[in-house]
Amino acid sequence: MDHCEKKNRKRNPRETANIFSILTFAYTGGLFKKANKKELEEEDLYEVLKCCSSQRCGDKMEKQWMLECKKGTPSIIRLIWSLIGYRYLFLGVINLTWTIVNR
Repeated sequence: MDHCEKKNRKRNPRETANIFSILTFAYTGGLFKKANKKELEEEDLYEVLKCCSSQRCGDKMEKQWMLECKKGTPSIIRLIWSLIGYRYLFLGVINLTWTIVNR
């Protein structure tokens, strides 16, 4: 799915941060010091965390799209519903229930 060239960036400091550093965002200190001295450039950006990467979601969507194409006329609405529709419906029902109970 990835059609763009990937730039190698520095490793994200949050991956190796301890629990205290994560809770206080202390791992961002080096970036703030650098930003205080000079303007940040693109080279100062870190690699995206593995848990925040969109590659897995994109691959899943591509696989589902191929299945949609095999069915006949593909529909983006059916694609989105099959991937995330039920989850949003479930969360919506929980939110509606919570709102009714709170009022």
